[in-house]
Amino acid sequence: MIWNRYKIKGAGLLETVVSTSILSVILVGTMGILMTSQSSVQDGLVRGSLESQAQFLIERITTELRRADTSSLIVASDRMQFQIIQDFTLDGPQKASDLITYQLLTSPTNHIIRKVGNNTIVLADNVTGAFTKTEMMGYWKIKVDLILTKTFVSQRFRQTITTQKQINTEVFIPTLKK
Repeated sequence: MIWNRYKIKGAGLLETVVSTSILSVILVGTMGILMTSQSSVQDGLVRGSLESQAQFLIERITTELRRADTSSLIVASDRMQFQIIQDFTLDGPQKASDLITYQLLTSPTNHIIRKVGNNTIVLADNVTGAFTKTEMMGYWKIKVDLILTKTFVSQRFRQTITTQKQINTEVFIPTLKK
């Protein structure tokens, strides 16, 4: 009995191996969850950026299209040109002096640009789509179909995140006959 009193008690090799393996399984699971959540956050940031860019594009294009003079309106699949009506007088609508052009460029990368006079602004990169114009019972129906694409490469986790946002909107403009 005296001998049991001085026996050193502690973890044996088997207990150490079991506890180490349980701890490593917990750590691997935790790292997996962290990597997934990090990827989700990055994806959410890219989607949010794309959403705000799409909203900006639609608001800008539709606001100007609603004020467009139909006599100056030219719509092709890759561009729209028009002048904005500034005011109405007895002689008819008074147009803006500069022509506004929205154009989809495919070279070197897919852009949508807005050109007024000599000023050209790139509104968005990685944009594909088309513009169409049809006449319906005294109205021009201008349809804008665009697809915005954003790609984010995570160097830390070696993942590529690609997100697309599709924009489909129609603007109806009354045809003004003099």
